[in-house]
Amino acid sequence: MEEVKRKGDRVYGVVVPFSCKDCMEWSYSMVARYYFPETYVILIPGNGTLKIVDCEFNDQELVDKLDIEKVNESDLLDVQMGMLKEACSDRINDLKVLPLVVPENVDCQKYVEQIVNLKKDIVVIICSEFTAYHNRFSYQKFENEEAIESQDMALVKFLLDFNSDEYMKYVIKNSVALSGRGAMVFGIEILKLLGASNSELLDYTRVFVKEGSIGCVSMVFTA
Repeated sequence: MEEVKRKGDRVYGVVVPFSCKDCMEWSYSMVARYYFPETYVILIPGNGTLKIVDCEFNDQELVDKLDIEKVNESDLLDVQMGMLKEACSDRINDLKVLPLVVPENVDCQKYVEQIVNLKKDIVVIICSEFTAYHNRFSYQKFENEEAIESQDMALVKFLLDFNSDEYMKYVIKNSVALSGRGAMVFGIEILKLLGASNSELLDYTRVFVKEGSIGCVSMVFTA
């Protein structure tokens, strides 16, 4: 990632994938170029209950105030932390994070409000992907890649409008196979409370895997 002089423009959050580094770099370039907060809240998908991941860069003061179970590691967090440390190399000694594993179905509002009430100087990193299609195992059937992309763009539009309710309704109604819907809803709700009002799609690509593909998106949310 090219080193650039940081600007103070307020970035409230980004959406990043975890299957495509080139796509991830679009969002992390925004993290590198703009506002450096007290704490980055990193939301990664998982199972079970909401958990905090133990990390050497944790904002321990914030962690101690949250009554949330702790876990020791997460492979998905390792990927994001590598990108974040590179993006924040100019402020690495000041870097603090709150890494949360967010299950796909969680009533997040209580924790959203708690986090924002405790700390408003945050930037949210939402780790989520879009339609994962496999020729043999997908519940949905598509005529071609353009049809899959059309579904992903419908989801993107809900998020650009900060409409997490309609995003989730669409995912459930259409049995969309994707990873990170819980993290996405959690993140959008935090962004609304922080006062984010603008959004932009930075990149969309589909990563092709054996007998299928995965949708990867980078987005940014600003004042």
